[in-house]
Amino acid sequence: MDKWETRTAISHRNLANWAELKDFLKSSYIEKRTLDFHASQLFKARQGKDEKIAEWIQRIQTLGSQFCECALLNCSDGAQEGILDLSYRLRNIFVQGLASDHIQTIVWSRNYRNFDEITETALVEESAITSRQDWYRAEGNALPRCGACGKMGHSSNKCFTREKREARVNPVVTNAPERSSGITCFRCGEKGHLARHC
Repeated sequence: MDKWETRTAISHRNLANWAELKDFLKSSYIEKRTLDFHASQLFKARQGKDEKIAEWIQRIQTLGSQFCECALLNCSDGAQEGILDLSYRLRNIFVQGLASDHIQTIVWSRNYRNFDEITETALVEESAITSRQDWYRAEGNALPRCGACGKMGHSSNKCFTREKREARVNPVVTNAPERSSGITCFRCGEKGHLARHC
């Protein structure tokens, strides 16, 4: 309808108050969403990359309520019972849509049947992960990264792979006294070995 058709339709109706006018305009202009549209929105939903789990829970519940409202308006009584039994489906949709595989695994392993228990577990796990990340990011708490092998948890002077590599490349020669006798250790000052082998 264009604006002239709307004015004509409104003027020919006996609209007594603002609520009736609002209902008429809503029924005329609001896009009608089908049950299939709401079902596809619900079943395709995934947690966003930077979306917190609390926001994800809210979004799933909103999509579920929109789906239920559309089902109540458009379906027969017999079909409504099956469609409105969403507690099990919302649980699966929520867990499958989680961005973190770690949290997904933990929630599935608990075998909760209740949506509230699942969301509570997911919130607790997200909180634990966030606090661990914050602790590691704090100054002085970061794990050291090895300069030799690139792994976390140890420094290069305690690197086992570096020691193995150096032993292969620079083996300690014990049967060559003329070669090692002229070498002096800079760490202890004794002759016959290098500081790295001290």
